[in-house]
Amino acid sequence: MSRLSRRQFIQTSSLLAAGSAVLPQGQNAVQAVQAQESKTPKPKKWFKGQLHTHSQWSDGSGLPEMVCYFYKKNGYDFYCLSDHNNFQNDSLRFTGFGFKKEPEDKSIFEGETSTWKFVNTKSGWAQMTQAVIDQAVEVYGKDSVKIKTDKDGTRYVRLKPFKELQEQFEEKGKFLLIPGFEQTGASRDGLQVHMNFINVKDYFPYIREANVVDTINANFEKGKEVYANNPEPYVFTLNHPQWPFYDVTPEALIQLDKVHFWELTNNPLSGGPAVPKAWTPEKYWDIVNAYRIANRKHVLWGTGSDDLHGLKLDSKPFLGWNMVRAEELTTRAIMEAMLSGDFYVSNGVTLKDVHFCPESKTLSVSVDPEAGEGIKIEFIGTKKTFSRPFETIEHESPKRSISAYAENIGVVLKTVEGTEAAYTMQADDLYVRARVTIAASKEERPKYQILFPTAWTQPYVN
Repeated sequence: MSRLSRRQFIQTSSLLAAGSAVLPQGQNAVQAVQAQESKTPKPKKWFKGQLHTHSQWSDGSGLPEMVCYFYKKNGYDFYCLSDHNNFQNDSLRFTGFGFKKEPEDKSIFEGETSTWKFVNTKSGWAQMTQAVIDQAVEVYGKDSVKIKTDKDGTRYVRLKPFKELQEQFEEKGKFLLIPGFEQTGASRDGLQVHMNFINVKDYFPYIREANVVDTINANFEKGKEVYANNPEPYVFTLNHPQWPFYDVTPEALIQLDKVHFWELTNNPLSGGPAVPKAWTPEKYWDIVNAYRIANRKHVLWGTGSDDLHGLKLDSKPFLGWNMVRAEELTTRAIMEAMLSGDFYVSNGVTLKDVHFCPESKTLSVSVDPEAGEGIKIEFIGTKKTFSRPFETIEHESPKRSISAYAENIGVVLKTVEGTEAAYTMQADDLYVRARVTIAASKEERPKYQILFPTAWTQPYVN
């Protein structure tokens, strides 16, 4: 699959007549789920979850049990430890993402399982150090960390595999661990392309193609092949397209409409510095959906994540999460709800309810009344007559071609100050989504850092 030229992109994205019906693939599924809600005897609940973090299995600073402990302790209902290019299985190994040191005397590991990571006497990014061990010992005791010493004095720490983490932390109906991993690498033109596979218990090597589009497509298709017999549904997400510097363009996801999920929020400093007139993450979302929906393609759903690497037990680095509405706290129920778009993203605002009526095309949102003062609900969308031409900004260092799109993509259609609001789509609206903010600060922050506590609903199609 090759990236479209600018001319081809504009031609294939030509706007439908303003009065024509817009029925993208996937919207039927969303509407079917929403229409069924009143008929479902089992009530649905909101579950809070994190789907992108890291541990010592790759380049995270905490032992896997400490990261699980951290999220469970802080009130999360479900959690995915998505380490880079690896799954936490129990095969005996001594290498992984960012570490490699084989012991001289492997006989001391006879009968052992899982990955053993060497203890580095020098501090550094995500190294296994005594401080990492001490963090776990402080919570679980000195016998909680299994350590072996090679004949040259090198110590190795056993990393707990997913199955053991599941046994240690899962509680039915209270806390759920979801398996997964992050595909991490770059296309051959040097651009970073990271993707999560969520609810899978195996991984495959990263596939590197000539460009971003082909790399995403190759890994997506390989995943379909590898997980064809997965007992439950899984979710594929494109991660942080702005990192490290506008690496995955909106055009890539307009073309790859098979990709249904992307990270709207990912550690808000994961990108930048800002380029004047270039897209922000939220603008990116509107650009992709405006073109997709105008061409009857599947809507792009946003997710939220911390992408946690550095773990400090006394901190609260919660920068984005997902509130999923499901009948029960199981991997199947959570995945099915996400695959139907029944969730919202937050970094600090709790919504009481989100409802879309497919008959009246009305999106209604209510906010937890305990959220505080200064609540603002904005309904954002794009008209069918949005401007197609876009400008290309050539950035020299690093070298990037960055698209700047029209201001009438992703505009505020209605604003309400208060805890409840609704918006009924007009005939010329392509879609609508809601953004709820709580005024907390007027402090100036970098472009990719979110100014206020915010919640974002998914887009709903006209």
